[in-house]
Amino acid sequence: MMKLSLFASGVLAIVLAASPVFAQPDTSKRSKTSKSPEPIAIPTPAGAPSTALPTEQVREFFRILTEGRVDAAYDELLRGTPIAGMAQDVANLKLKTREAIRVFGNIGGYENVDEKNIGSGLHLKRITCLSLNKQFPIRWRLYFYNADPNIDLATGARGIWKLIDIRIDDRLVDMFEESAPAAAAAPAK
Repeated sequence: MMKLSLFASGVLAIVLAASPVFAQPDTSKRSKTSKSPEPIAIPTPAGAPSTALPTEQVREFFRILTEGRVDAAYDELLRGTPIAGMAQDVANLKLKTREAIRVFGNIGGYENVDEKNIGSGLHLKRITCLSLNKQFPIRWRLYFYNADPNIDLATGARGIWKLIDIRIDDRLVDMFEESAPAAAAAPAK
């Protein structure tokens, strides 16, 4: 499911998350005689996935976005991912991105501001970027997954990194605030 909120206060949020691909089947409408769960339809990704590392995929995505080609940028970024098969969500993501560019101005470039690995860093990675829009920057958080990071000795490739989630907002103040440790935040007795 993708959500977009554009409030009068200027807060933008585009989230592509928890899609039906990963959801459990709705058992509330099943007859009581049903013995096995219904299979979940997983969309077929469009095209072969990129073999580029996540930072290279992000660089190419923003290069295409700076040319004003929103559809082409997403088509390249989502190629071969489960998200690519969710046509309505992808169409909405493109539409909302075009709307954000209309409100915040054309993208003149981007800056990679944070990269976080979970665990060994071989499987799950988040890259946070700022798009440098004419009127106001936008924060982009892109989540990548690599199911098989083993090295292919013939090519030197380390598995395939696929985008699994993208979140876009203008909550820049969140990037500056540090969360206080729980002990410091607790009131004294």
